[in-house]
Amino acid sequence: MYGKLPVMPEVYGAAEQQRVEVVALPTPKLCDALQKLLPKDVNAVLHVTC
Repeated sequence: MYGKLPVMPEVYGAAEQQRVEVVALPTPKLCDALQKLLPKDVNAVLHVTC
């Protein structure tokens, strides 16, 4: 878990059933990871606080 908004265990379970990888990282690490991927290969749900 990172920050104050955890990913619920049910999300991980549903993602696994759909063969979807869930990646939960602090924002700086996530930005680095996303830069290494092609846009066509990424679907993202991001939560960023002010």
